Amino acid sequence: MVFLLPAFATLLSCLWGIGRRSAWRDEHATWWAASLWFGDLYELTRNVDLAIAPYYVFMHLWVSLFGDSLTVLRLPSVLAMAVAGGLVGLLGRRAVGSTRGGIAAGLLFALVPTV
Repeated sequence: MVFLLPAFATLLSCLWGIGRRSAWRDEHATWWAASLWFGDLYELTRNVDLAIAPYYVFMHLWVSLFGDSLTVLRLPSVLAMAVAGGLVGLLGRRAVGSTRGGIAAGLLFALVPTV
């Protein structure tokens, strides 16, 4: 419960309006990198963004499977944030020593606008 409730709340808050907002510059960069062939992606990460190479490779495979709409590009981040919301709930429970405190922490995380 301490993990699931905040995770579900975060998932819902991230999914709300997912396709209505316009793409940000980093989303354009991800789309572009994910659309490259592996050889070109290798050259990009070899010269520019080696630290983000695993993410670009993952997104290349993700886009190959599910398409490249803005909603599809954002789904991995939404799922990661949902897991993060659940983990905040668990950390909150551990920090304050109560289940209610953990759930409150996770739900507050879900409501943060930048999440």
